[in-house]
Amino acid sequence: VAGCLQSFLKWTRDAWTDGDGSTVGLLGFVRCGAMQAWNQALKSAPRAVLKHVWVQLLDLAIRGPGGQGDGDFKASSALRKLRIAVACRAGLVALPPRLAPWRYERGARSLLVNFSKAAGISTGQMFISESAGGSVSAFDPPARAGRIADKGTTPGEEAGVEEDDGGEDVPEQVEDVIELLLASLSDSDTVVRWAAAKGVGRITNRLPRDFGDQVLESLLDRCFTFRETDKAWHGGCLALAELTRRGLLLP
Repeated sequence: VAGCLQSFLKWTRDAWTDGDGSTVGLLGFVRCGAMQAWNQALKSAPRAVLKHVWVQLLDLAIRGPGGQGDGDFKASSALRKLRIAVACRAGLVALPPRLAPWRYERGARSLLVNFSKAAGISTGQMFISESAGGSVSAFDPPARAGRIADKGTTPGEEAGVEEDDGGEDVPEQVEDVIELLLASLSDSDTVVRWAAAKGVGRITNRLPRDFGDQVLESLLDRCFTFRETDKAWHGGCLALAELTRRGLLLP
């Protein structure tokens, strides 16, 4: 399998250049197809297979098949979107296959349970209805209170989940992926910004807490300044929404 992937990688590079090294202008569909194929391979193939090619795939996405970097993908928004997807999924291969233990889990909440705890009475007594004679009676058993109890957890509260010590080493190539994602948040096309925002969420979900905080700080500094255009602000908002959805913005 590794030999087939290496052959396809060489064919992908050849799709950007002819024998003389000049740019081929009529192979837009072939290029998109090649990048889409790599995106699906990174999404579905086992990590044991991908660990032999992820570095080369990341170099393919970062520096471009033709070695021109952004110039290899500037002709099409679809190519730029697929470039981000390939870079992101290649970076995920380099990170541990687990979710961040420090993320915030929203759970389900009930004001009724909070009020009952503050008043020092059982939740079943809080479910009351006023009868025709004006008396008050409890009608809901405490079992329902258990079903709607507050299950939300903050980092370190949930039993069995240890706080991330931030001592894990993050490969240097992942920093290149994050730089590409943050830069793409200000792309001129919405689909590219959206793909970059999803990539920021996926990568941050695998990082130690300290590194995740650095990603958030870089995001705020780069996108939300008066020097940036509305595209950067929009991309930054998409990234913040993705981080919030994954529980990576701690309260």
